[in-house]
Amino acid sequence: MKKKVLALDIDDVLVPFGHHAAKYVSAVSGIKVGAHELYDGNTNGQTANGLCNKEFARLVRRYQLDDCSLEVEPIAGCVESLSDISEVFDIKLVTSRDPTISGQTMAWVENHLSMVDISEVHHVGNVHGPSGENNTKLGVCNAIGAAYLVDDQPKYYQQLKDSQIVPILFGEYAWNDEPALRSRDWFSDWASLTEFLLSN
Repeated sequence: MKKKVLALDIDDVLVPFGHHAAKYVSAVSGIKVGAHELYDGNTNGQTANGLCNKEFARLVRRYQLDDCSLEVEPIAGCVESLSDISEVFDIKLVTSRDPTISGQTMAWVENHLSMVDISEVHHVGNVHGPSGENNTKLGVCNAIGAAYLVDDQPKYYQQLKDSQIVPILFGEYAWNDEPALRSRDWFSDWASLTEFLLSN
């Protein structure tokens, strides 16, 4: 029997990206930034403490390319849960990371998830990346035949909510603290998410 496809985001679903990226940017720039500022889409051209968005994006990319990002451990419970889930689902990673850092992404996956059966990794890209690629997760999920997408970002949940793909919001973060979304299809940790997926 063919397995259903489970699409998983990487950052802040598999790896605690926001916290570590913000800590790195703060240390390098000398300007304190919060993890939520990675995702807020500031319209005034700078972070709350005055770091311009262009420089912020440059330093986040520098973090993504730094070997220290490869050492960050997966989110608690992730590896054990994925081992169980992979027996039922065909796991495919769908990330908005830019394709130009696919080498770093694959290195992290190989370093930390080598015991998990992951069939594909897709880099959707984003407008801030050097490649300029900005596909939609909905488009990629449709192309790979995903039954579910697990993501920490409300915007991707909204993209999929009227599709045949079930969007699942993951994690307890400042950027997804929206009661209307958390009232359904939201899981704060891997234990509760795994219980849901294995019962469906």
